[in-house]
Amino acid sequence: MLFFREATVLLLVAVAATLAYKEGPPVDTNPQICESMEPSHDADPKDEAGPFEVLADNCFNENTTLNVHVKIKKEGDTYFEGFFLQARSALADGSLDNKASHGVFSTSDSELKALKCFGESTGTNSDGRMNTIGHSEAHHYANKVVQWRGSELTTGTIYFVATMVRHTEEIWLGVQSQAVTYSASCSPEQPDEPYFTSGSTRTSTSLATALVAALTAVYIQASQN
Repeated sequence: MLFFREATVLLLVAVAATLAYKEGPPVDTNPQICESMEPSHDADPKDEAGPFEVLADNCFNENTTLNVHVKIKKEGDTYFEGFFLQARSALADGSLDNKASHGVFSTSDSELKALKCFGESTGTNSDGRMNTIGHSEAHHYANKVVQWRGSELTTGTIYFVATMVRHTEEIWLGVQSQAVTYSASCSPEQPDEPYFTSGSTRTSTSLATALVAALTAVYIQASQN
């Protein structure tokens, strides 16, 4: 009976940990992640693209809106539960500027949310643009599409850079798109629909909540016996 109780407690802790990160990147309470793009999970992030990719057109201007696809590389191969995406400019030494995110992100997807970064801390977003985007619910995703528009001050070359989270112990940093360069004559040609749509299987948070309740009831009953 003691073993059963301990196993139940472990399951409760595991499910609770999953629920704790479902609301997405906490940029309001932990603004440092705007610069590092590293979530405060108890994990060692991987500095590689892994099984994920970020796809977008190769040009932009102030009159164009790009679809940016955050996705797994191979349909049915894996999934992600969350992501954190910015548009960063290239510096002279080839590195990416981690002090600003450019343009404005938007979405009509209720499972995502646009965010504000670098406002009061650096002044690069003093007008409060939604210059970052991430998940707002934790499910199993294969592909997510967001919209991005450069501001009148956005020029040069930018890269879309993402942090990908499969679960709280598996994190990939620096998953980036190809170079996206300003061009006054840019006319993006890309699909309005995701590159594939059949892989968007999800495990609902409500199911996890129900599991917590059921395990709690079983544990209470076991404790009384």
